[in-house]
Amino acid sequence: MRASVFDIRTDTWPNSDTRQRDLAVSRIVHALDVCTFPWWRTIPALSRLGRFPFPIEFMDPADGAAGYVSRNRMWLKPVPTLQTIAHELAHVMDLCTLGQFFDDPSPWFNQNTSPWRDALLDLAVHHDGHDGTRHNWSPNALQDWPWQQRPIEAVTVPLTAAFFTDPACHFPDWQFRRAGHTWDDPQAVADIVLSRSIDVYADQNDIAGVHLPAVLEMAELGLVQGDADGRFNPKAPITREQHATVTVRLLDHLKDSR
Repeated sequence: MRASVFDIRTDTWPNSDTRQRDLAVSRIVHALDVCTFPWWRTIPALSRLGRFPFPIEFMDPADGAAGYVSRNRMWLKPVPTLQTIAHELAHVMDLCTLGQFFDDPSPWFNQNTSPWRDALLDLAVHHDGHDGTRHNWSPNALQDWPWQQRPIEAVTVPLTAAFFTDPACHFPDWQFRRAGHTWDDPQAVADIVLSRSIDVYADQNDIAGVHLPAVLEMAELGLVQGDADGRFNPKAPITREQHATVTVRLLDHLKDSR
């Protein structure tokens, strides 16, 4: 997993039980394998943070929390369930692709209000009796709210339903019907999440449409990168040294995928 959006940090495993560690890693890999979300969409925000690939680490917190996503990493408690893994990955989808900083068109890793989050709130069914009140996405303003009332948590239910093909990854919404938010149409949620135009490269419009999916998948796997100006330069010839770098990255990826 080194040459991809995520880097599973097995060196952070908190004990000597390698069998449990391997089980946890296999569950993470399975969750990513059954996820249809186009992870290349997270690259601009993660690159801005200097966290591409994004670490997935392990820890066993005293408060018993099952997982968390911060600006530096995603961590999971040993041994995570598929539901927990998918839930935290859904947070990465949201934080990396829906955040906005003022009118900057590129995504920022944050929990600020944005047009796409507003659209999700407009689509939600509110169970708190305040449908006409604008809800805040960011938990920073909701510190006194119960966990199940926070839309940033509740939206992971339709996200896991929409993007994970294994039902074992799906998170139930019954907790959020207690004064929380629910979404009855996961595909409509997915459509809003994917509606934002995100460019991995500054000259992405210059890439021929027939080749764009392959270029973005190569970027997602960490096999190709842009230049110092963030351009892919799709029509430029490849040098021998660039070819060598891409080949080594591909071999590393194939080795890590075994």
